[in-house]
Order: sequence, then structure tokens, then C-alpha cells
Amino acid sequence: MFPSTTCRHNGCGRIALSNSDWCSEHLPDVEAHYAWLKSHLEATHVFIDLDVAGLTLSDLDLSGKEFRTSRFSGTRFSNCNFANATFYMCFFDGSVHCGTRFTSTEMQNCVFGCAQLIKCDFSGSNIIQMNFNGSTCEQTSFSDSDLLHSRFIASSLTDVDFVNCNLKEVLYRDSIRTRVNFKYSNDEDAHFDLPEVVR
Repeated sequence: MFPSTTCRHNGCGRIALSNSDWCSEHLPDVEAHYAWLKSHLEATHVFIDLDVAGLTLSDLDLSGKEFRTSRFSGTRFSNCNFANATFYMCFFDGSVHCGTRFTSTEMQNCVFGCAQLIKCDFSGSNIIQMNFNGSTCEQTSFSDSDLLHSRFIASSLTDVDFVNCNLKEVLYRDSIRTRVNFKYSNDEDAHFDLPEVVR
């Protein structure tokens, strides 16, 4: 998982991006790399060990794509479409999403720890054994989804819908929940152990 090449910038220990000798902070030509990345994303269907950590991606249609053991840590997404995509063991830790569409996706063993999810849509998806610990979710929907064994420990959830979801063994411990809707879901099978804050 992930090539071990580090950024060539003197003293930088970060992992280099895909098709680059540099991390996102030290890219010498951001526009050229983004042009390559956009073309690569459009032309390829299955991605393994893709690394775009720390980049900004906007208005991309990546519906139906497959991503495995790929790294999106700290990446900023704006109005991107991942509908019907597949994700397995991908890292979105510290990423920022505004208007990202994940509808009808297959997601397993991925990490969204400390991510920000604003006006996103995960509805109709299989979201299995996912880590949303410490994340901030606002105006986001997980409705009609299977979230078996997923975790929202210490997350902040505001205006979030979990309507008609499978919540078996989902962990919401230490979460702050404001106007969260669990209608028609088996929230009795989830874990809300104290201490927790409900508004």
C-alpha cells in the first residue's frame, strides 16, 4: 500500500504524490500536475495506490470509478461526484468536502477521521466498517444506507440524516448531535454510551 517515495524537497518527509517527486506543499508546477491528474482520472477506471493528498479537486465527475488503497488525506473536494463508485481501504483523514456526492457507493474500511463533510450525500450506499471518528458533518445525508460497524466517535453531527439505515454496531460515543434524524433506522442497535451530548 502506497509507494514509499518521499518528497524530494530538502528536509521534507512527506510522501510524494502520484506521478510526482513532490508532495502537494512543494509541487513546483501545480497547474501542470493538476492537468495530468484530471486527464488520468477521466481516462482510468480502476485506481490502486493513487495519492492526491493535500490537493484541491473541484467539479470532477468520478462516478462509477474504483479506488483501492488510495490516499486522499487533507485533500479538499468541491462539488465532486463519486456516485456509484467503489472505495476499499482508502484514506480521507483530514479531508474537506463541500457538496461531494457519494450516492450509491460501495465503501469498506476507509478512514474519514477528522474530515469535514458539508452538504454531502452518502444516501443509498454500503458504508461498511468506516471510520468517521472526530469528523464534522453538516447538512449531510446517509439515508437508506448500510453503515454496519462504522464509527462516529467524538464526531460533531449537525442536520445529518440517518433515515432508514442499518446502524447495527455503529458507534456514536462521545458524539455531539444536533438535529440528527434516525427515523426508520435501528438506532437501538447502535451505541450511544455516555458521556455524550445531545441537543
